[in-house]
Amino acid sequence: MNEQEFNDTFGLDTQLFRSVEIDYAKYVDEVKNKLNIEITEDEAKIFYIDFQRAMEVEKCKECRSLDDCMMKVKWFVFNAGRNENKLHFYLMKCERYLINENLKNQLELLNSCNIPELYKSKSVKSFMDTKGTERAKEVANEMIQNKKRRGVIFCGPTGTGKTHLAISVIMSRIEQGDTGLYITAPDLFDELRASYDEKGKTEKIRLTIRETGLLCIDDLGAEKPTEFVIEELFKFLNYRMLNKRQTIITTNYNKQELTSRLGVRIVSRISEMCEFVETSGPDWRMSGMV
Repeated sequence: MNEQEFNDTFGLDTQLFRSVEIDYAKYVDEVKNKLNIEITEDEAKIFYIDFQRAMEVEKCKECRSLDDCMMKVKWFVFNAGRNENKLHFYLMKCERYLINENLKNQLELLNSCNIPELYKSKSVKSFMDTKGTERAKEVANEMIQNKKRRGVIFCGPTGTGKTHLAISVIMSRIEQGDTGLYITAPDLFDELRASYDEKGKTEKIRLTIRETGLLCIDDLGAEKPTEFVIEELFKFLNYRMLNKRQTIITTNYNKQELTSRLGVRIVSRISEMCEFVETSGPDWRMSGMV
């Protein structure tokens, strides 16, 4: 973009500015107050037009929505800064636009994570812990705050909040910009079986399960433990264990029962990568509180 094109784009009448009598001493203070940059009078004279463009960012304070943008190039502002004592001028997206894009990205991530509609409004804060779920809630908060923490497997009767806590962790981490995926164990293996007729889809599913930042496998043990299930599950868990991918698992079985159902190889991997945390208490679904 040449100078004339730039001037046309940002709509500044450079001839008008050149004809105005300017008190550069006061102008230095104005730039400092509005742009938070220390400049000299000489710099004010040389880059006067550029500073004028940069101070148009003031219009953004009057903006109520992206549709009301008053800038010549919508959602972009011309800005000024100083780096290693050198002035530089640059285009940047406006703050409201960036916030809006971030929210859109979070919603897209949330939808791509396969979160059930019922749980999208849930959070660890809204979880009503009881004597039998206090540790589970503590671990959920630890998982949100520490991306390198060992994973967790919530074990306990149905309706004690295992899924609520697991999904709450994923949603909180998505807000932090992480990737995550929620899937029930039966759905996972059903999808794998169904994908064998579609070229490349099976490997795409496997890749997603292996590589996603935070994986939640809900209701482990509910699937029929066929040879296919055991082999696929072992490969997923083994890969995630070796590559230190955080994993959350929920199950209605305790450690001994899970071993009887899925075998020592599977439970050994789970024990290495996840802390076993038991939950107990009333069935919140039966009480109508979920």
